[in-house]
Amino acid sequence: MRPWRENEKRAVLLRTFQPNLIPGLLQTEAYTRAVLRGARLPDEAVEWTVQDRRARRAATVDRPDPPMLTAILGEFALRCGPPDVLREQLEHLLGATAHSRVQVRVVPLAAGLHIGLSGPFVLATLAGGGRVGYLDSQLRGEVATDPEDLTKLELAWDVVTGLALPVDQSRDLIGKAVEEHG
Repeated sequence: MRPWRENEKRAVLLRTFQPNLIPGLLQTEAYTRAVLRGARLPDEAVEWTVQDRRARRAATVDRPDPPMLTAILGEFALRCGPPDVLREQLEHLLGATAHSRVQVRVVPLAAGLHIGLSGPFVLATLAGGGRVGYLDSQLRGEVATDPEDLTKLELAWDVVTGLALPVDQSRDLIGKAVEEHG
């Protein structure tokens, strides 16, 4: 089994769901630092993760032929964080949506309880059609390759996709959040 980073680099399609945070590949460095400092991590761990995210972004969304990235996030992610950091992050997120290979959608708070609230996950489709998943937890990430597990993640993806606002309405909601943090 390949480590997640290798699968992420080889992906032609990345689908990520984050109920509470901006997805890692779309985070600004200041936002990443704020999240990690909130976890009370040592400065060395924070800086290592910031550098790691930068390298992951360069190998995926910033590469010459990037994968299609669809990010669905919970509305809570638009509301939580230091105002100056969050405003910059949300402006960055809006800028990312201008890229033809990036879609951002938001599940509104009004969606209520749903399977996606169980935790963040990523689905990668590799060249040739292979699939792999990634689950993040408080302790570590877990690569999922078992077909049954992948089917469960695909079903969860279908649920959150059905609850998410369309791309244009999501962009409008993100824009309103930027204004609120102005």
